[in-house]
Amino acid sequence: MKKRLLATVTLAFALVLVLSSCSKAAESLNDAVSSGIDSASSAIDNLLSGNVTGEIGKSYSTQWFSFTVKSIKSVPEYAGYTPAEGMQLIDVVVTEKNIFNQTIPMGTSDFYLDENSWPDYIYPMDPLDDTMMPIEFDLAVGETAEYHMVYEVPAEFSAMMLLYTEIDVTETEGATFTINFTV
Repeated sequence: MKKRLLATVTLAFALVLVLSSCSKAAESLNDAVSSGIDSASSAIDNLLSGNVTGEIGKSYSTQWFSFTVKSIKSVPEYAGYTPAEGMQLIDVVVTEKNIFNQTIPMGTSDFYLDENSWPDYIYPMDPLDDTMMPIEFDLAVGETAEYHMVYEVPAEFSAMMLLYTEIDVTETEGATFTINFTV
């Protein structure tokens, strides 16, 4: 029994060392290891499956850029636009930095909302002013941009998820980053 526990702890430690180059993943695994073996096993499963559950205010890195969701809140109006009857506006502020070795295309379809009872993903509204993320734009090497994304959702929605899924030029999906929130 002691040998099995020692082997499990050693494996978890080895994985922490191997993943230390993936700073956010390693941070998540380190936290889980300090919480116990079961938590470490769950963190390893998430890392291997490509799922990352995040928090508002923390930075996360994809293959091409890093991003921080600075805030998410319900607002009564945005740039003079008020939601339709029975709807609400969700204002998401995100900072993105290009960490890739070339300019990358970005846009409003990169981040979407999900609510478990809703059949479809919800994408941000088209920009109403220059504070909102453009439908499409280029982010130069090393460049950082901060934008608002405004989503119009049913008023009864309170618990939702903001998601970003890596999709490469071959349409292959990579990691999915999820930030759960309540408004």
